[in-house]
Amino acid sequence: MAIEGDRLTVQQFRLLDDDGHTASITGSLKVSALSRPSDFNLAVEAHDFHVLHNRFGEVSLSPELRVMGDLQAPLVTGTIRVDRGRIEVSDILDRFGATGYRTTAAETPSRRVEQAVQTAAPTADASYSVTVDFPDNVVLRGRDLRGTRGSIGMGGVNVSPGGAVAVAKDTGGPTTLQGRLVVIRGQYSFQGRPFTILRDSELRFDGEEMLNPALDVTAERQISGVRARGHPTGAPRGAEVAVNS
Repeated sequence: MAIEGDRLTVQQFRLLDDDGHTASITGSLKVSALSRPSDFNLAVEAHDFHVLHNRFGEVSLSPELRVMGDLQAPLVTGTIRVDRGRIEVSDILDRFGATGYRTTAAETPSRRVEQAVQTAAPTADASYSVTVDFPDNVVLRGRDLRGTRGSIGMGGVNVSPGGAVAVAKDTGGPTTLQGRLVVIRGQYSFQGRPFTILRDSELRFDGEEMLNPALDVTAERQISGVRARGHPTGAPRGAEVAVNS
């Protein structure tokens, strides 16, 4: 690091994950003995950096981000590539899902996620526009998925998606997800029957509920020469499953 006047230049600040992969931060920020760091312009880069390793899954990322502004209203832009990962969808839905009791609009699962995201943000005036890129080596896994606790099961999935989702937030506004994930390969089970998920089935985020993407999924299996298909549609919280031959 180097200091010139009231500006600190970060030549390279390194972080190591539990596998020894490195994330680096470079750039500059204004510092003063009487105030917090401000007027910063920082670049964050990493390759295959481990960020998640718990019951919700394992994920490694390669971010290329720019962080600008000040602590009152920071702006984050750039891309994050999900290099590899396993995400336990059912555990995440259980963590943020319905409780089985009637809830108000302020207590919806998406609102809980939104509150968690806003808490993680530096301030309500923070803004960001980050594209998350999913290659075909990420697995979304869920067992006994349900729209709400106690409802009829939607089955289980084991899917590798491809595509991109934009995570965005304006100053003072909510966080939104926009984008489309297409199934590269996957399996679906419904009422004990295994199905192969057809390529190009999709999950679509339209900028509304964060944990409730639109589904358009077709899965099929052959039994004694007869092809049976399952077709979950709608959204996870209120989806319908049609099975036909």
